[in-house]
Amino acid sequence: MISQESIRRSGMTSIPDLLRMVPGVHVSQLNGNMWAINTRSPNTRFSDELLVMIDGRSVYNTLFNGVYWSRVDTMLEDIERIEVIRGPGSSLWGSNASNGIVNIVTKTADKTQGLLFNVSAGSGQFDNEESLRFGFAGENHDSRLYIKRTRLVPSTYPPYSEQPSDVFEPGKTDYDGRKWSQAGFRSDIFLSSRQSLTVQGDYYQGYEDEMRIPELKNTIDVTGHNVLARYHHELEDNSTAVLQVYVDYTESEDDFFTDIREIYDVDFTHNFSLTRQEFLWGMSYRQINNRTQHTGNLGRFALSPEKRTDETSSFFIQDEISLVEDTLFLTIGSKFENNDYTGSESQPNMKLAYHYDDNTFFWGSLSKAISIPSRTQADAYLDFNAFNNSCSPLLGFINDPELGCIIAIGSTELKANVLYAKELGYRQKLNNAITIDNTVFMHDYRQHSGGTQLIDYLWGYEGVINYKVDNSWSLEASWSYHRGKDNLTEKEVNNIPRNTGFFSSYYTLNEKIDLDLSYYYTGHTNSQENTQRVDFRIGYRPTTSVELSLVGTNLLDSKYTEGILEVKRANTNIERAIIGKISYQF
Repeated sequence: MISQESIRRSGMTSIPDLLRMVPGVHVSQLNGNMWAINTRSPNTRFSDELLVMIDGRSVYNTLFNGVYWSRVDTMLEDIERIEVIRGPGSSLWGSNASNGIVNIVTKTADKTQGLLFNVSAGSGQFDNEESLRFGFAGENHDSRLYIKRTRLVPSTYPPYSEQPSDVFEPGKTDYDGRKWSQAGFRSDIFLSSRQSLTVQGDYYQGYEDEMRIPELKNTIDVTGHNVLARYHHELEDNSTAVLQVYVDYTESEDDFFTDIREIYDVDFTHNFSLTRQEFLWGMSYRQINNRTQHTGNLGRFALSPEKRTDETSSFFIQDEISLVEDTLFLTIGSKFENNDYTGSESQPNMKLAYHYDDNTFFWGSLSKAISIPSRTQADAYLDFNAFNNSCSPLLGFINDPELGCIIAIGSTELKANVLYAKELGYRQKLNNAITIDNTVFMHDYRQHSGGTQLIDYLWGYEGVINYKVDNSWSLEASWSYHRGKDNLTEKEVNNIPRNTGFFSSYYTLNEKIDLDLSYYYTGHTNSQENTQRVDFRIGYRPTTSVELSLVGTNLLDSKYTEGILEVKRANTNIERAIIGKISYQF
């Protein structure tokens, strides 16, 4: 878990970069507005086995099965915590939560009262950012409004030898800037002593630049909005029922492709207790209406049909049984899901937990999880109508009666990718100052050709230690070790770093000054050398209402290339930056 205190003292300016602090999570920034993030698996821009949510609203995009991380945004000061589950969570959250779950939980409105105003500016690619939040209360509600604006300027390209294609000549044009505006609200309404209603929403618009290969500029215009309502009812038998409904609309348009999607989601959960048992059950329904359009130019990506509606319904049940009172617990459960791509699926889980004492905890689990195909895997083709006069099957073309001359890249036989996971964990609080957490895992995959990455198995270790030296100084260190075998070559997986590490030191010099240091290490893969990054932050509070901070990022290198070099896009350098920030709150 990433706390608000860690968010503030890290000096990070984006949610994707904050995930670098979590063991087992691989973060690669491809350019100024694109990230590749995954857990316990090879990393690509669209990782189809990591579910990402904001306050229970999924931001996972089913067009390519992944997350547009630049669009996962809110005021960082309003985040209560970022929960990261490493490993399967499909028995509760459903498909595409095989390798992990990231749930961004924002603060309740009563914790964000008053006015907060932030202004940031920096060197390198970070240009400026401004945000304003105002919290207020009424007789039966707490509420807040916010607005945020971010601007990134283009960065520089790495050397010619590090680009993925010899037809691209870097240096002619830097083109990966971003301009983003976002506003939103939250209102927590108290209906009675046992009932409450949360209503929240966001609106955003902006553009993101990218450089295609060969050298071709592309600007992506994005707009969207969402509204979520959550009703919470504590029943008289001390059970709790929660009903959540949200609507999410996004529209993305660039020089090649337009994607418009509307999501309607309803989710109900209920928990209750029996003698030595805790039951949790629920059901959900989701409808996704997707409309797409392509330019029709030679070889362009397209989907058929252009309009499609997908539905997913599910039911889950979980039972936690106290085998030995306050000591040994068995949790069993499963998600039962029906989707329009692979039909009916089940995703069971079993976990045994042993509380040796108040400070020592052992656990082990067995899980089955699935990831279902994306719409691209089902409906995609490449448009080659310019070749209608010579549309030969010998060249791989298909003369479709409706679409014309195409190359099909979708599949008519779709199957879910299945993961069987085994995990063992050990957590201990050694004293009031030191806490350790260790996990070993074995992921056994049954993947099909439509998957993002085809691997046979992956195993590893993830450990973290926290040391609170005293009330003014805290240290944290983590290390992860991952190894696996490729499903195609039957050789060792070489597109996942074997070793990753993180270290942080947060020191409060006095009531006015903070001194914070962070170190990140990522081992080499087949596409990049190992990387090391050091960030340093100085925070100064001249009054209780004002905080000034100065952050230096990537202090070891002036610039370096990070992540998987994608075939169709030019990856840019991660540059050293100095960022200053002023926060005013009352």
